[in-house]
Amino acid sequence: MTSKGQNGTCEIQFPSSCEAIDEFSSREDKSTTYRFTLIQSVFKALGLSEKVCLRVNEVGMLSLQLMIRDDSPITTFVEFLICADIVEDDLSLTGQQG
Repeated sequence: MTSKGQNGTCEIQFPSSCEAIDEFSSREDKSTTYRFTLIQSVFKALGLSEKVCLRVNEVGMLSLQLMIRDDSPITTFVEFLICADIVEDDLSLTGQQG
């Protein structure tokens, strides 16, 4: 998993037998761009979460489902849906103009 931005690059490699990942599947390598301000809105809930389900669909829609528990007997689930940025190359593929 790699993240690139104006302030640098961060790359995280997960071993195939990693406790942090229950399941991983991918048909192909994919590169998608998201606005940091949208990703940033997830951080507070991410810090409180016990489990996270991360999915990216064919068009780059990012889904983050977080399971949050506190002292109460109720388990709370929070979901964030984040659309991928449209890149100029994407527009030329679809025939649209910016």
